Amino acid sequence: MNPHPPSFEEPADWYQEDEDDIAATVEFYRVIQSLVKSGHGVDCLCVWNNPSSDEVVSLEVNLGKVSETSFRFFDNYHFVFR
Repeated sequence: MNPHPPSFEEPADWYQEDEDDIAATVEFYRVIQSLVKSGHGVDCLCVWNNPSSDEVVSLEVNLGKVSETSFRFFDNYHFVFR
């Protein structure tokens, strides 16, 4: 388990992000939110460079607490949306 799990935060001025990337992530969030609200179970695996299974961390994402503008993808995380 990661001793310092990442956190979901609103975009910051000091870290420039591509507007298209932000917009695409918001659209992904909205689709997932719609599916979860309809009663579907949704999860997503975000991996890079073939990590071993013990390098992938599961993270529950409560969509009632994580806003569409603060959600981010983190490498080597298995997101479980609620």
